[in-house]
Amino acid sequence: SRIQTITPDHLRGRVMSLYAQALIGVGPIGAIQAGALATRFSAPFAMAIGAIVAGAVILGIWLVRPEVFAPVSGARAEPVPGPDATTRPRDDPPGGPLESAPPR
Repeated sequence: SRIQTITPDHLRGRVMSLYAQALIGVGPIGAIQAGALATRFSAPFAMAIGAIVAGAVILGIWLVRPEVFAPVSGARAEPVPGPDATTRPRDDPPGGPLESAPPR
């Protein structure tokens, strides 16, 4: 997806978890709104209001931050140096921290 493409590798898990949490957290709010409107008026009316609200949010984002909708080039974000799976901290012995532990 677009968000995965533009996120640096070392932050992708954190960004995707926040993205998923935001999407999952908004569902119950929409369900309460749709249920209340459907009870008061009708299900088609509730769906229409939900679509109008969603469209208004998209339009608002487009007006305030149009760069969000700009096409993404094929280039990925510049990687930021981070921990590498092939390196280990200098204070760990070659076999790992447990290998040098004194016997019990």
